Amino acid sequence: MARSRPVFHTLSYLQYPAVGIAGLFVIRALLSEREGMLDEMNTALVFIGLSVSLSTLQDTTTTQNEISRRVWTNPTLGRAFLTALGGATVLFIGFGLLGVVGATDGKLTQVSFGLVVLGIGMIGLLKVAGEMFEHHRSDRGPGAVDAADGERDGDDRK
Repeated sequence: MARSRPVFHTLSYLQYPAVGIAGLFVIRALLSEREGMLDEMNTALVFIGLSVSLSTLQDTTTTQNEISRRVWTNPTLGRAFLTALGGATVLFIGFGLLGVVGATDGKLTQVSFGLVVLGIGMIGLLKVAGEMFEHHRSDRGPGAVDAADGERDGDDRK
């Protein structure tokens, strides 16, 4: 696993071209006529979902920037972010599935599939965010008491 971590981390940088492509489709949607807008938005949602999925390949033992470090080391902010991310995931998948099942217009059905793809990507992101939180939270650092067994981390004495 140690050898594959840098490879996956490097592959995670493909998220940036994917989100750039998604941005181009959003711009095309905004500039297009009403008929083509939903097709462009669907494609943008698919590329955003792909970008989110690629971001889950990053190394969870390091933070990417100062804001990320502040969120993941603070137990309150970390839990709030995970809750918001989980809620957004449920909403994207829920509205997407609702649209797939209930939409009468084929174009709305396609956009609904795009929402489901985005939601699936966010499931992986939620898992990675949880790992980041566990790796970096300040109340779980050296000497912190583990709530599961009531012992201090690193204390293997019986």
